[in-house]
Amino acid sequence: MKRYLERYCDDVEIVSRLLDDLQQSGLLSEARLADQVIRSRRARASAGRIRQEMARRGLGDDVIAQSTADLDAGDLNSALALWRKRFCSPPADRLQRERQLRFLLYRGFSLATALKVLRIAGADDD
Repeated sequence: MKRYLERYCDDVEIVSRLLDDLQQSGLLSEARLADQVIRSRRARASAGRIRQEMARRGLGDDVIAQSTADLDAGDLNSALALWRKRFCSPPADRLQRERQLRFLLYRGFSLATALKVLRIAGADDD
């Protein structure tokens, strides 16, 4: 937020004071931003990808660790729901299987999680 505001105001001290005032009044909160990122990304991304997004937005390591502590356990369910929404049926051949694996890997899920999703979906292991 500071970098964004500094583009419109030359006085760094004013920007710092404004951000401090907003934070003290509760209008600017890292915890709320972390919750918003989780809500908006959970259906489409892994816990690791969500952590990367939070770090890119400048959230502190302690806020990231605290807000994403229980996300890893839900990765399999998220990956399975995402796979079902996108594909609906198990891959018929090796080409489709690789395509579905790449889709899940691109979303930030681990190879183990992606393979588990395909096994649950009924894909043959080659």
